[in-house]
Amino acid sequence: LKGHFDHLKGQQEELEQELDFIASQHKELDDLIGPLEKELSNLPVIESDRQQICEMAESVDSQLKQMSHDLKEIVESLNDSNRVHDNNNPLLKIGRILNVHVNSL
Repeated sequence: LKGHFDHLKGQQEELEQELDFIASQHKELDDLIGPLEKELSNLPVIESDRQQICEMAESVDSQLKQMSHDLKEIVESLNDSNRVHDNNNPLLKIGRILNVHVNSL
């Protein structure tokens, strides 16, 4: 049981790292898009180009949100498969705390 738990804990840590990476990529994209939108508004750009850029940015944002959602579901699935019925189990308490952190992302 400990080996199985350690394996699942390792997988959860990997997923949390991936979620952190996705969140940092999302923030980085937001940070990059802001100044670009300001610059873009000052340039005489054809409206269709502007619309295409906005659609691409929305598509990237949507894909990142979907990836984050998928990873969250995987973490929840792993947690459900390793659920222990003993509510006083300290490992279960740690798992709940980690779940709260992942859900806050």
